[in-house]
Amino acid sequence: MKHIFKLLKVIHLMSLAVFIGSIITYIFISAMIENASINDINAGRKIIAEGTGGLTMPALWLMIFTGVISGIKKFGFRSRLFQIKTAFAAALLINAYLFIIPAVNEATEIALQSAEILPAEYYTAYMKESVFGAVNVIITVAVMILAVWKNDRLQMSK
Repeated sequence: MKHIFKLLKVIHLMSLAVFIGSIITYIFISAMIENASINDINAGRKIIAEGTGGLTMPALWLMIFTGVISGIKKFGFRSRLFQIKTAFAAALLINAYLFIIPAVNEATEIALQSAEILPAEYYTAYMKESVFGAVNVIITVAVMILAVWKNDRLQMSK
């Protein structure tokens, strides 16, 4: 049983790496296509939209699933830390499904339908994607800091 929880931790850390890594990649792609041709913008938007659905969101779900299972085992349902981290996980999912994914899809659809010049609606959707995406990164980093801080305190008390 001990090995299963070690494997869950490895999967948890790998999914965190994919989640954060994919977001950093989308930021890089967005910067690269900022003043590019419409064909390059469309290619970049397709990568971002497909990657969000095929990489980022599955990694987020896997990260949350393994984190919840590990948290229940390590801390239990009544632990304040577990409750806080679970609330943050719910906030990540709510933000992603209510704001980020719709904005990603909208910006991509607008770009793909544009002939040469991107309309103002594209930039509005892109800004929503950027702002709410940044919120998810901030929440994720906050949970990481909380986990490291709490684990350090547990190690010191032993």
